[in-house]
Amino acid sequence: MTPTEIAAAWEAGAALVKVFPARSLGPKYISDVLAPMPELKLMPTGGVGLENMQEYFKAGASAVGIGGTLIEMSALRLAHWDRITEVASEFAKRAMKANEQVKPVVEMMASEQKVPKQR
Repeated sequence: MTPTEIAAAWEAGAALVKVFPARSLGPKYISDVLAPMPELKLMPTGGVGLENMQEYFKAGASAVGIGGTLIEMSALRLAHWDRITEVASEFAKRAMKANEQVKPVVEMMASEQKVPKQR
């Protein structure tokens, strides 16, 4: 997805723009797109996992899309529900931690009027 396509989706009224494939683009792409357009709300999807989720939040992602990394197929096949719950809980814990770390920075930037008010 190009920055032009992202901007077009935002201008068309999207509250959040899915950026796919995150695996190929990486967290730096998110921060590069947001540099000239900090008002955008981006959600990288496709390649986001526990090992890199916080990097996307640090880069400015408003949310992340997780799929295949949320449910391990082996745990599903073997009905290891505790493992599935454990992984989901870890995703939630890390997302909350990332939100706690990023929120004060966003609020400070907004108060300095470096970031447009949220829609």
